[in-house]
Amino acid sequence: MKNDAVLRELEAVPVVRKAKKITITEELRKRFGPHLARIKANHRNMTAYQFTYTSQGHAVVGYIVVPKKRATRAPTIVYNRGGSGEFGAIRIGWLFTGVIATLARAGYIVIASQYSGVAGGEGVDEMGGSDLQDVLNLHKIIKGLSFCDAKRTGMYGFSRGGIMTYRALREVRWARAAVVVSGPTDLFFLETYRPEMRKHFQKMFGGSREEKRKRSVLYWYKKIPSTVPLLVLCGMADWRVDPREAFRFAEKTTGHFHDFKLIAYPRGTHALEEYETQVDQEIVGWFNTFLN
Repeated sequence: MKNDAVLRELEAVPVVRKAKKITITEELRKRFGPHLARIKANHRNMTAYQFTYTSQGHAVVGYIVVPKKRATRAPTIVYNRGGSGEFGAIRIGWLFTGVIATLARAGYIVIASQYSGVAGGEGVDEMGGSDLQDVLNLHKIIKGLSFCDAKRTGMYGFSRGGIMTYRALREVRWARAAVVVSGPTDLFFLETYRPEMRKHFQKMFGGSREEKRKRSVLYWYKKIPSTVPLLVLCGMADWRVDPREAFRFAEKTTGHFHDFKLIAYPRGTHALEEYETQVDQEIVGWFNTFLN
């Protein structure tokens, strides 16, 4: 560990309280099951670290995955996870599978937050409220690492992570390109599609009209710079987030974004697992186009 240059730099960033390298232990191997071979293969080509950093004055847990073969100063992707609270929290295996590993294999550094109040972190997850700062504060870490090119930072959001991504794009100008997969654009429509979400919204952030609007990009998309290239992916068989949200967003924002692309997958469910290869190609291609 003493010879780990990445770990030393990470620990030296002022907002980082502590950090550790993630190793694939025998206990973890047993949990991975059928994914073990894929995880081991990716583990040979990338290194993952868990860290605790200060956000909103309290401790929040995060991760960073660094490809072993990368540019001296590599572009970085801020990964915004889906779910709320412990549901959807990042698991160790995810760091070596799925889109995180795909981006790392393509030479990108990937950094992510668990959000406040999750996985041992302090504070409260508000599903796109004050916890937005947990995402924005990751850029302080990116700027503090010599191997990250802070001027080439992209953002990826899945499901609830789409809310975080849209809100971040409104607040900051350092995200040069973004991808949103199965992300809600209108919480009023979402709770009509899934009435049970009304209680969930009340639990997470009070559920007022003002707070729902704050998390619904459809109503304030003009606050996002038109120069941010935006790729939106959705599945026509998604029962969690109605694909009509993506279509309504695309229709309403027509002419706003200079570079915008919407892809709807005919049999795609929420995570678009049925189209993994095509989805990975689209995501990497988008970031390659606008971050390199």
